[in-house]
Amino acid sequence: MTLTAALGLLQGGNIEAAERLCARLLKRHPGDAQTLHLMGLIVLHGGRPADAYAMLKKAAKRQSDNPDCHYNLAECRRALGKPEPAVESYRRALSLRPGDGRAHAGIGEARLDQGRPAEAEKSFRAAVASPPGLAAAWNGLGRAQRQQGRLADAVESWRPALALDDGLAVVHNNLGLALNGLGRFDEAVAALVRAFELEPENPDLRFNFAACLKNRSVETTTPGLVRWIEACFGGPGIDSQSLLPAVFAILLERDGVAAALCQGGGDSIFPESLVDDSLFLRLLETTFIAKPEWERLLTRLRATLMAGRRGAPPEMLFAMARQCFNNEFVFALGDGELAAALALGEELESGLAAETPRPSPALERDLARYAMYRPLHGLAGAGRLLDAPDEDWSAAFLPLLEQLLKAPLEEAEIRAAMPSIGGGGDAVSAAVKAMYEENPYPRWITTADRRPQSVDSVLRGLFPHFRTPNSLFGALDVLAAGCGTGRQAINLATRFADSRVLAVDLSFASLGYAKRMAGRLDVGNIDFRQGDILGLAELDRRFHIIECTGVLNALDDPMAGWRVLNGLLRKGGLMKIGLYSETARRHVIAAQDFVIEQGYPSTPEGIRQCRRDIAALAPGRSEREVLNYRDFYSISSCRDLMFHVRELCFTLPRIDAMLRQLGLRFIGFELSQLELLAAYRAAYPDDPEMTDLGHWHGFEQDNPDLFMAMYQFWCQKT
Repeated sequence: MTLTAALGLLQGGNIEAAERLCARLLKRHPGDAQTLHLMGLIVLHGGRPADAYAMLKKAAKRQSDNPDCHYNLAECRRALGKPEPAVESYRRALSLRPGDGRAHAGIGEARLDQGRPAEAEKSFRAAVASPPGLAAAWNGLGRAQRQQGRLADAVESWRPALALDDGLAVVHNNLGLALNGLGRFDEAVAALVRAFELEPENPDLRFNFAACLKNRSVETTTPGLVRWIEACFGGPGIDSQSLLPAVFAILLERDGVAAALCQGGGDSIFPESLVDDSLFLRLLETTFIAKPEWERLLTRLRATLMAGRRGAPPEMLFAMARQCFNNEFVFALGDGELAAALALGEELESGLAAETPRPSPALERDLARYAMYRPLHGLAGAGRLLDAPDEDWSAAFLPLLEQLLKAPLEEAEIRAAMPSIGGGGDAVSAAVKAMYEENPYPRWITTADRRPQSVDSVLRGLFPHFRTPNSLFGALDVLAAGCGTGRQAINLATRFADSRVLAVDLSFASLGYAKRMAGRLDVGNIDFRQGDILGLAELDRRFHIIECTGVLNALDDPMAGWRVLNGLLRKGGLMKIGLYSETARRHVIAAQDFVIEQGYPSTPEGIRQCRRDIAALAPGRSEREVLNYRDFYSISSCRDLMFHVRELCFTLPRIDAMLRQLGLRFIGFELSQLELLAAYRAAYPDDPEMTDLGHWHGFEQDNPDLFMAMYQFWCQKT
């Protein structure tokens, strides 16, 4: 029974056995510095730095000339969140063993913990210059450079790290994210696929892989890429809607799909390769299709299924019913389709009124066929379907029953109990409220998980030049002003650590969906309330962070609403604002004008007719560009896009003037278009912080097709 044996157990990963053996040695020699040192190291590796600290501190005191004691004490101090004392111990180790690359790297890590990347870079450079080569030091150097906004330099640092150890998933991940930030998409995907292959169960890698593919197609579908897209799509914590372009690229390679998409209409053949394709079925269940040729294909498929001309597997029929519910029955109606659906609905209602429903394959198919055209929960007596035990329904049908019947009934109960807050608004607010009660917005089914971070980590990740004030460390009060159907509030609540979110919206219907989804996702730090932004001035509460995107532009006087929000923001607090761009939204404005000129009513029938007419316009017409907008592909989203009762657009000079009037400092745009960032950097190298709104205005005028439809930016109350 020796220290060597205990060390061997630790190095072999058997921490529990190592700790037991070392504990017996300490009983024999309680004050032995070497045994204390090893025991502290074992406990530290076991994830208990607080327990390890006293032992390592004693060991370092008794073996003051042992650099390893000071190094391990430094590691313990850093694990306890004490970066400055850790630096002192690392430096003590270096004084005893000059050129120790591990100690230099440790100082670098501590400086990164403190948000001091420039100092960290110096220490990591010393680490990589010290033999032997340390992959972790090269990784740290790249992270320090990335935090300073130097992505190209970071890429060149991570390559030596991988040359030393190609099995480091975290480095492949870092490399992929940086390459994506530089607009080198294909290289980024390859690096992230490699990271995913090394650690397939790592949720952070899954999230980053999906984030890289967000709203982007792929030119080359390698087996590895296809495998990981299929693994992510429809999975927990992944926004399926954002992966649609990549999934379409994969499905396009299935037999017969390209030919079927090219067919113009009629009683065309649906590709057999998709009938029981699990990826295709998940696409139907967890998204609403946002591509015109795919919509045409599915519209034909729905008619075929309704007519009973296809003996499709029940899974496909159920998935189609869920797709139609997701898009709110936006598909065009063929001759006799609606009449057949309504007749089927009368049969179902008659059966529900006559007796307790008895689940059967035939009943499931009839319910699904009806649900492709009308809300299942709208059937008279539909609630009786829930009286049957779950086990009496097929496993494939239960998700449909949950989404199309249980969830809407639950939302109705939530709406009835939703409390209100603040005072009322004006006539414009009342009209906007009425619209969103009929058509809650935005339409979403899944959302991406986030790992909560500090404000400092989030903002410095977005804007390396930002310096977080002390008032934003600790517990946060956050306001989601105009939270809609809750996605914004849920993202806020899971984005910032130790946050309490008040989520307010005009629409009870939107809030019913929001609160139900927050419950389903187990996000409990949100208080949902109905209210008007103009009435929030009465609140006796102040917030560290306020987010308000796509809301001020729907007010009669946006500046009045912004003043209310500014009055609720603490000094030094942050605000994220989203306002429509007059330049980038010009095609939407043309479509809105088209709606007014043609006199389409804002009913489902009017919206469907308008969509058909716009799709039939000649190529090159500005109005037709809305076919490229996701919001074109569901009833509620399309109404928000083209039939809104009040919408204003803005220019950057106007926003700059508003910020000055309110005493708010512009921090920067939160951008997802990486190509836009790269193009701006190239056009204005004299604005490395990218905060000159005058430059941004010029850039937008020169690049109208590249710019974002909605300005989303952060500002700070000075």
